[in-house]
Amino acid sequence: MKCLSKSCLCLHPLTLSFFRSVLDGPDEPVLEVHPVKPFYVAGDSLNLSCQAEGFPKPTVEWMFGDRTISQEGVLTLTNIHTGEGGVYTCTCLNNRTEEKRSKSTVLKVYGM
Repeated sequence: MKCLSKSCLCLHPLTLSFFRSVLDGPDEPVLEVHPVKPFYVAGDSLNLSCQAEGFPKPTVEWMFGDRTISQEGVLTLTNIHTGEGGVYTCTCLNNRTEEKRSKSTVLKVYGM
């Protein structure tokens, strides 16, 4: 049996070849903040990025508090204010297996 990435191609002299997909993931999400600072000041801008490996490719959902704020891998916050400080959670979901994994970060935002 020869396996390439997340799929296997099996050849046997007495049978037909077949293709099988292996569903897995998502792996542990990688969450990054750019630029990295211990705290932000009102008016700053930053990007939060989140991704995870898996097959099929996991979808991403960003939560702030109890509400969904984005379904993109990169969340851009511009001209932030103190009300945007708090816990941001990224959840990566494998839509076929319904497995999900999350990671959070805390943004501290201070007024000027």
